[in-house]
Amino acid sequence: AAMAKHILPQQNQPPYTGKQPLVEKESFKWTTRPSSDAADFLRQNPEFSSAKIGGTAGTIFLRGLGGPRLGIVMNDSLEEAGANHGTDPATSYIQPDAHDSITVVKGPNSVLYGSSMGGLVIFNEAPKKFDQPGVRTRVVGGMGSLGRRDFTADATVGNPLLQLRAVVNFTRGDNYKDGSGREFFSFFKRNSNKLIATFTPTSNISAEFSAEQGDAQVA
Repeated sequence: AAMAKHILPQQNQPPYTGKQPLVEKESFKWTTRPSSDAADFLRQNPEFSSAKIGGTAGTIFLRGLGGPRLGIVMNDSLEEAGANHGTDPATSYIQPDAHDSITVVKGPNSVLYGSSMGGLVIFNEAPKKFDQPGVRTRVVGGMGSLGRRDFTADATVGNPLLQLRAVVNFTRGDNYKDGSGREFFSFFKRNSNKLIATFTPTSNISAEFSAEQGDAQVA
């Protein structure tokens, strides 16, 4: 009984309502940074680093962990390298500007897409909702030195019941010369085309059918 007098009363702490430090989400809507692939985009963030593979593609690392330890998810599907030894990582097939948002899960904080020691990088599109029949378009382009060209066109036509969306993305770059005038092979060209059909019978139910095609060429 005497010891009970020295026990501190229970403190009821209010729930934490701030930003979750281990899950970060970013919208691509206002992004003006052209990137040749997902690794080129992610390495501009302090917590990411990348290693070039094949001249233009890259494998990404989050806090030093990459490869099979870092899950790359596109449209709720876990992506894998197309060849053995990771010579063409999953990030080389993802054009960031052809998606709407990216979510980064740091560390093993989710098993939704399987085991991931280093975390998850999730690329997704947001369904386009229409209150009445209409058309929405977005066109983004850029030019730079050494023949750098970037272009993205995104168009959606629909009504409250059906929506059809097409996304076209193209990027390329040429060779460069060093201070002595020697030419180095850095040419690359890649494009992706995507078609998405969405059926929304109610505000809470939707069914989506999509097809995507991509191609790339390097020096």
